[in-house]
Amino acid sequence: MGNWLEDNPVVVEFVPPPRRLGEDGLERRFRRLGLLLEQFPFAAVNLPEIREEPSRSEQGERNTPFEPRFSPRSIAREIRERFGCPAIVNHVVATRPRDDLSEWLLEATEDYGIEDFVLVGPSTSDDRPVGPSVIEANAIARECLPAGVRIGNICIPGRHARGVDEAERMEAKAVSGADFFTSQILYHATPCQLLLDDLAERSPRASQTPLLISLCPLRSKESISFLRWLGVELDQRTAERLSVDREHVLERSIEHLLGIWQRIRAHARERRIALPLGLNIAPVGPMPHRATISLARSLAKIPSE
Repeated sequence: MGNWLEDNPVVVEFVPPPRRLGEDGLERRFRRLGLLLEQFPFAAVNLPEIREEPSRSEQGERNTPFEPRFSPRSIAREIRERFGCPAIVNHVVATRPRDDLSEWLLEATEDYGIEDFVLVGPSTSDDRPVGPSVIEANAIARECLPAGVRIGNICIPGRHARGVDEAERMEAKAVSGADFFTSQILYHATPCQLLLDDLAERSPRASQTPLLISLCPLRSKESISFLRWLGVELDQRTAERLSVDREHVLERSIEHLLGIWQRIRAHARERRIALPLGLNIAPVGPMPHRATISLARSLAKIPSE
């Protein structure tokens, strides 16, 4: 079992398409993914779990209504068989009772060949989670899954900047079995820089656990509104600067993301923070594959030392 987490990995998100597109629509998405994997050495493909849920923020709006999606587990198996690429399956553990979670994880590994998971907690809109906490889910996964299966969790740097001790939360998750973290989509470097400082100072396990920074190129003003609906932190000034010219939102967003990654990298170098950093490129909506490849290549050129 190879370890895609080594050497500052760059992974790409692939959102499971709506079932209404049918097998032909799914096949078109696979062809698009194939182009990405041919043109850049992505370490893995990250599959989010899309659920029906209310807004996580008072800002923004959903552009299209929720639709049932193809199963991330089935897509992960297809990606591995077609492209020989690891696929990371995200799963919201709060939706599944403890015993069901063990069964789901075992089935995912034994029947679908999945070796990488991101176990996700409930959103603030989930009033009555029926499943375990993320820390409990990590322990369950460690008990039931074979050695070598990798478990990831989510981190939210912006929450740390608002006074929630995200470094402490990440340390507890790392101790409970997390092998890596994936950040919420970022549009500001400062919250991540503050989090890195605290991790280095007082989180011995989490400060050695790889962290994938999630960056999302944008195509339109509507994409900004949708991300805010999801709870992504994007202040009004930045939103206006990115969308002031509707014809150049994509170019402006790519330039902005490169600046964020440069500042995070420079901060880690200056503070001699050894935490392994990688990237999760997470396009929202139809994105020209050339733009995704251009962003990945430009990000990969930014030095780590």
